[in-house]
Amino acid sequence: MRVEIDGGSGFCFGVTRAIGKAEEELSKDGHLYCLGDIVHNGMECERLKQMGLVTINHDE
Repeated sequence: MRVEIDGGSGFCFGVTRAIGKAEEELSKDGHLYCLGDIVHNGMECERLKQMGLVTINHDE
């Protein structure tokens, strides 16, 4: 069996833009709060968490 991954696969434009903006802010001072997950991808959320992103909910 041959498995091919589409070259256009990955996050949509909006998610890519949001991640880019988060990375930009985190590179400035290392702190950023996000209301809910920035993307529904556990590995990416964990990577951003390691950079300093803090996910909060409405109660916080």
